[in-house]
Amino acid sequence: MKVTKKIYIIATIVVVIFLIIMHTSSPDTLISEIKKPYKGYVSNIYYQRGYHILIKNDIEELDMIGFTRNFMCVIDMGDSIYKKANENYVTIVKPNNVLIKSSYLYISPSYRNDWRWPREWDDKWKEASCDECDTCTWNYRFEKYK
Repeated sequence: MKVTKKIYIIATIVVVIFLIIMHTSSPDTLISEIKKPYKGYVSNIYYQRGYHILIKNDIEELDMIGFTRNFMCVIDMGDSIYKKANENYVTIVKPNNVLIKSSYLYISPSYRNDWRWPREWDDKWKEASCDECDTCTWNYRFEKYK
């Protein structure tokens, strides 16, 4: 009886660890963010274990993280952001009415290769997976937010 109980406890622990790993390494959160449309303006940029951007609109305030480097290089407080549903691009409108189209969320290669990643998105937004192909030194640019 005691051996069976120990095996049951060990098996339960293994299953729980497996489920935690599967949930934390899941692209589901990223997929749901790409599917959502929104518009708003940047009310704050701050650093807390990563760069965060607070985006406000009439209804809610979103605390976003995980952007591409190119996005972080062009965004400033006061900019307006427009995102269409099922797109990983945003249109940024600067206060002087300059429009900038930028890739939005960083998509890691492991998420692209995950079985839960939508196959119709395989060839979309390739530049959002390139972490080294930016043209600005974003850490220097955002030093003031740390």
